[in-house]
Amino acid sequence: MRLSLLIVAAGATVLLTATSGGAQTSDAPLGVGLEVEDERLEVSFDVTNAFTEAFRRRFLGGITSRARIRTIFVDSSGREFGRFERVCEMRFDVWDELAYVRISDEPDVRSSAYRLVDDALSACGSVDSVDMLPVSVVPLESFRVLTEVVLNPVSEELLDKTREFMSNPSGASPSRPSIFGALARLFRSNDAARGESFLFRSPELRLKEIPS
Repeated sequence: MRLSLLIVAAGATVLLTATSGGAQTSDAPLGVGLEVEDERLEVSFDVTNAFTEAFRRRFLGGITSRARIRTIFVDSSGREFGRFERVCEMRFDVWDELAYVRISDEPDVRSSAYRLVDDALSACGSVDSVDMLPVSVVPLESFRVLTEVVLNPVSEELLDKTREFMSNPSGASPSRPSIFGALARLFRSNDAARGESFLFRSPELRLKEIPS
């Protein structure tokens, strides 16, 4: 028996929403390609359009830029049955005019250099036939792929150090609340320091078994 996949759309568009760092809201199509190889589900999609002009300017300025692509699979009732995460670290060398990209698809890590910035961003945003989960866990009924793209997220280690400093900048045990206390509480909010975030949702997908 040969396994193939039939994509059934419940909606023609996928919602792309900036959840922090701006109030931009727009609809964007998201094509999802699915293949089965050796009883594993390989998934393809492209979220390169999530890279904003502000992100590009920072990148072109030579500042190390990061993107985190988190994907979860949910069944028709909203229950999660699989997940995938990609982390990209990018740096543009203004002297050599080369864009260096390090992509981590756990446990695989690869690094490449690109002459064109668009190619570097596409390398990160284009998820091409990536092995994400076994077919055995995919429900027979419809399911969806939900993806979040976070631009320049702050690392948890840096967040912890910043919170500690802002709560007690002198390094001593203060006898009264620090004047930075309010800022420290604000910084405990993930939304305050998580970077600009975009959400994608696929149409309904169904796995079909087709005789060869």
